[in-house]
Amino acid sequence: FLLSGTSASYDTGTAQPIEGFDASHIAVRDVRIALDSLLYKGRDMNAVIREFTMNERSGLSVVSLTGRAYSNDSIFSVPGLKLKTPHSEIDLSAHTYWELVNIPTTGRLSANLNAYIGKEDVMLFAGGLPDSFKEAYPFRPLVIRAGTDGNLKQMQISRFTVDLPGAFALEGGGMIENLADSLTRTGTIGLKMTTQNLNFLTALSGEAPNGTIVVPDSMNLVAKVDIKGPEYKAGLRLKEGKGAMDVNAALNTSTEVYKADLKIDNLQLHNFLPKDSIYELSLSAAANGRGLDVMSYHSFAKLNLSLDQLHYAKYHLSNLNLTGDLKGALVTAHLTSDNALLKMTTDAEYN
Repeated sequence: FLLSGTSASYDTGTAQPIEGFDASHIAVRDVRIALDSLLYKGRDMNAVIREFTMNERSGLSVVSLTGRAYSNDSIFSVPGLKLKTPHSEIDLSAHTYWELVNIPTTGRLSANLNAYIGKEDVMLFAGGLPDSFKEAYPFRPLVIRAGTDGNLKQMQISRFTVDLPGAFALEGGGMIENLADSLTRTGTIGLKMTTQNLNFLTALSGEAPNGTIVVPDSMNLVAKVDIKGPEYKAGLRLKEGKGAMDVNAALNTSTEVYKADLKIDNLQLHNFLPKDSIYELSLSAAANGRGLDVMSYHSFAKLNLSLDQLHYAKYHLSNLNLTGDLKGALVTAHLTSDNALLKMTTDAEYN
């Protein structure tokens, strides 16, 4: 089977196409597809992709797509699918049993992905992000490796890594049980990330990195998400030098009951704002409530915030406490400050 010199387009919505790749406005040209060894007889199927090339409106170009897919009475397999652009390469393999289609909790699916994505292709999906960010983004491939194995009864993410050399390295994994059942679903997913030079992120402001805002290197981030039916719990710890930030949150999607805690301990803000005279920060905050629509009369929430230390220039601010309540669309707040700079007590409300 050979298809050559073909073009096609897909448009939805009334908005104009955005810069770069736009999934709502796809236009491909110079499409060439070559397949052979085609077989279709019930569950006995086979296809070999000898050639696939195309060019897309955004500038995305596929210079090669090769691989094979086959199945028989028991299995369906894609032993190796390789996609290449002028700047990237993606390898995918997947293997499953027809039993997974008939009985999703007994069959198995295994898949592995290896991707090396060049800057030029990453920028095609950057949309309307500032040009300063596109220029500052490292000229190195984004390396992604992922692997999964299991079924809807138990799915394991055995391997997941994302690396941008010189910028960051992220790894993770986990397991989810009863994936399709929102009431009995359980699971744990964990992530770890180490940073190097992430200063290109400051260009998201639209200005070229100039040292006003800095993302420190050698930061460590650990995150974990636990799922138990409609209950979700998340924890995050960020370590930067001698400082740390801990965030813990929980949400029940059925009752809309939530709580969150934040603790910042001796975080050196000067490492993030080196041209400013702001230094150590220590604070704690806790919030809990019910109802995600804050304008609803059925929603309520409580907030407690304590500022233990903020060093700015020659000033030291401490012993500042804020409490807040939301009930019946009425917001009340109470603020106290007891330090050398400010001694005060005030109350406020808003309806």
